[in-house]
Parts: sequence; C-alpha cells; structure tokens
Amino acid sequence: MAYQGSAVIGDFLYLDGGEMKWLSDDGIRHNDILNDTLSIPLSTSWTNSTVPFAATNRGVYPEQPSLNFENLWPSNDSSNFYVFGGELSGYNVMNPLQPVQPSLWQFTADGSGGGSWSTASAVDNTHQSLNQPSHALATSGNGVGYALGGMVTCGTYADPAGSCGVVFTPVPGLVVFNMSTNSWSNISASGDSGYSTYGTAFLGSAQFAPSFGSQGVVLFVGGQTSDRESAAITSPKRPFSQIGIFDPSSQTFHTQTTSGDTPAYREHFCSVGAQGDNGTYEIFIYGGVADDWYVATPSNATANGMD
Repeated sequence: MAYQGSAVIGDFLYLDGGEMKWLSDDGIRHNDILNDTLSIPLSTSWTNSTVPFAATNRGVYPEQPSLNFENLWPSNDSSNFYVFGGELSGYNVMNPLQPVQPSLWQFTADGSGGGSWSTASAVDNTHQSLNQPSHALATSGNGVGYALGGMVTCGTYADPAGSCGVVFTPVPGLVVFNMSTNSWSNISASGDSGYSTYGTAFLGSAQFAPSFGSQGVVLFVGGQTSDRESAAITSPKRPFSQIGIFDPSSQTFHTQTTSGDTPAYREHFCSVGAQGDNGTYEIFIYGGVADDWYVATPSNATANGMD
C-alpha cells in the first residue's frame, strides 16, 4: 500500500485513501486504488503477518472519492476525522481525471474499528475559496486542523493550469480549521516573518506539540519550497537542520536550528510525534530517500540517528 493518510481514533489506527500494489502468482504487477477505509487495533498485540484489518467501503467515485496524499484531521474528542485535500490516483476509472468539487469529508468512528462517511457541514465561504491541495504539511491538535502549502495538479480539487501533472502549482499559506466553531482561515506564510519567501511548502511533514506554549505549537520538518509559479524536483529543499514552528497563540512563524546527527534531506517520509521525558516532544523520521530512523527533540533542538 502507498500514499494513505492516517489518524488515530480511540484504540484504532485508521488508514484511508492511497493505492494497492501487488504481484500475482504469475509475476505480473498490479495497481489499483484502495477504496476501503482500513483500521488496525492498537489495544492488542500483533505482528506483520497477523495484523487484523477491518474495512469500511468508501463508496463509488465521484460521490465519495478515495484520494492519494489526503490530510486526515482527528477531532478533539477522538470520535471522527476530517479529510482535507488530496489528489485522484492515476489508476482511477475516470479518464481523463475529473476532480471533485471542494468539499469536506467526515468519517465517524463506531468504536469497533468501523464507521461511516458523510459530507461535513463545516463548509463556509472561506473554505469554498481555498485550493485543497495534495502534498501539504498537515497535522492537527487541540481540535484544530493545520495544512501548510501543498500543490495542485489535475488530480486535485482545483487545477488552474490544467496541466495534468506537467506543472505542479504550489499553494501558499497555512490553512487552519477550528473544529469546534467550524471556522476556516488562511494565514500568510510568506516573507521574512513567514515560513518561506513565497509562503509555499510541500513534500514535508508536520506535527503538533501540545506541551509548548499556551496553545501548543505546530512543527514543520523537511520538504521543499518554491516560488508560486511551479514546483519541481530542483525546488529549494528545506534542510533537517531547520525546523519550522507556528505558534497558534500569536499566529507567528519561527525557525529553530537543530544539532546532533541530522538526517540527510528526504521527501515522502514517514513521521510520528510523541511526548518525551522531561517536557520534551520527539519526532521520529523513517524512510523517504533512506531506510533509517531519526528522532528530533525540538525542546533542545537535537537530532539523533537510531539503529
């Protein structure tokens, strides 16, 4: 499987969207979209060969599209998650791709690893005006969803260039969704006081650290930035020696320099955050361009390689 979004709801890890890739007995490679929302129990022990999956069918495109690179935002009460952004798979049955209209999808968990899909009512004029990109640096915390940057192509909800993957158009700014008030905002991330010169970011990762500041902070790791015209493999890379920080209480961006064994640049990597000892918050990095583990501890700006 590849390109899924993930969220922890109660005692289950939910996986949504993405693609399946497998080899048949005759050695032929197969590819298809994953049209089920999967869950894995976290309250029991299992191995890679015994892990139990529960599946909830997502429905039929375009009513309930299954997307790659979705941003999943769990609610504060751990009862549901929202899906913001993402792009249609090239294996989708539609040819050419026909992006769905801007909407906010909501999955309500049933407490047993299943649940149901619906269109959320938390859509206002600000939401309707947003580009809903793929490859954003997204996370959530304290009942608020965050998505920094991203890009639009012909597989996303909006493709102003009509390029169908030839040109990837960066999306500037930080989208913020308050799940309690159902309100949306788009905060500038450009300039000397922003995240990057043009406010763009893509192919990195974000984590929410609840123990810092009065409202927690959002941490941005890795990825690339660019101008607002097009994103490319040659776009400037954000080194792991610099961690971007957004403080929701002051609505300001900051940069913190790390030390220690800093990982080499990578994109499409896996990351997970966890509260550490002595008031720290640790971000674990795996995969991307190299198969190794790293842990970044933002409180004292260190990075350490792990076996």
